[in-house]
Amino acid sequence: MRITNGLIAATMFVAALAACGGRSRVATIPAPTRSVSVDIVTRPQPPLGAARGLTIPAVGADGKRITPNRDLGPREALWHVRMALNVAALSCRNPETHDALVNYNRMLTAHSALLTATNDAIDADYRRRFGAQAVAMRDSHNTRTYNFFALPPVQPAFCRAALGVGAEAVAMDATQLVAFAPTALARLERPFFAFFDAYADYQADSARWQAGQKAKADQRVAAAPAKPKAEPQKVALRAEPKAAAKPAPKIAPKAEPKTEPKSESRPVRTAAAGNFVVQLGAVASDDAARTAWQQMVARNDELDGRPLIQTKAEANGRTLHRIAAGGFDTSAEAARVCAQLKAKGTSCFVRARDAA
Repeated sequence: MRITNGLIAATMFVAALAACGGRSRVATIPAPTRSVSVDIVTRPQPPLGAARGLTIPAVGADGKRITPNRDLGPREALWHVRMALNVAALSCRNPETHDALVNYNRMLTAHSALLTATNDAIDADYRRRFGAQAVAMRDSHNTRTYNFFALPPVQPAFCRAALGVGAEAVAMDATQLVAFAPTALARLERPFFAFFDAYADYQADSARWQAGQKAKADQRVAAAPAKPKAEPQKVALRAEPKAAAKPAPKIAPKAEPKTEPKSESRPVRTAAAGNFVVQLGAVASDDAARTAWQQMVARNDELDGRPLIQTKAEANGRTLHRIAAGGFDTSAEAARVCAQLKAKGTSCFVRARDAA
């Protein structure tokens, strides 16, 4: 039946063409064009729409990223959970995660006594460790923690994690909440670690892409035909007329040349002999410092060719490896580069090279 209908339709179509007076035009199907394979190489893009040039936490000797949430006891972990849920209450405002604010307020009410006691205990520990600098040190640490959880590209995934953690925290008693804090903190950090790993992959891809672009540019330069050398112009020499021979002049005795005392040449300063450095951070090990330095150089052209200056410092009983870029003769030159780095999201400050 399908074939019969098809034939009828074809017959009607031909009859319709015949009914049109004059010459009929027959539509032709164009021949398929030959497909051409084009190698399109695009520049790698940061994950989750993040900005280029972000500074992500370095990986420590234990293989874990160095964040403000490392090496915390249960009560400190609880306080960090409270700070994370505070960030969620302020930033998670879409309909799906709006209850993050509701859960946070309920937790503050249900666990008011526990949170007050935790805050007092942490304050006492800071006073014991830092004395008169306790308030400044804790404020600085809290600011770093809030900034960590407020990283814009991660907010959608973080808000979903905070919604679940907040709901569970409200339903617990005080003892359960303290025990739950380390696990809750790990759940809240997980979206950030996934982003940092993806961003590190992007940095590596971007560095390879830039190296490939440079190699292609070098190949184009090498393949370009060399310009022909200009032939030297021939100059016709005119013969000078011979002059009459003159008697040979008397040669006076040769005076001994005066020897001038050699002035001592000043040594040439190398790039690594600058008086100032731009400090970029501190990590837990020598390997972590080199890794962090390579990542910073890969995303900041301002550091290309600068020597890595590593120094050790003691803080709170721990040895830190400071990362700094050297080769600056003046503080103004170092400050200019530091300002360029800050504009791209990299924290830094200028100090004398030999300063502690």
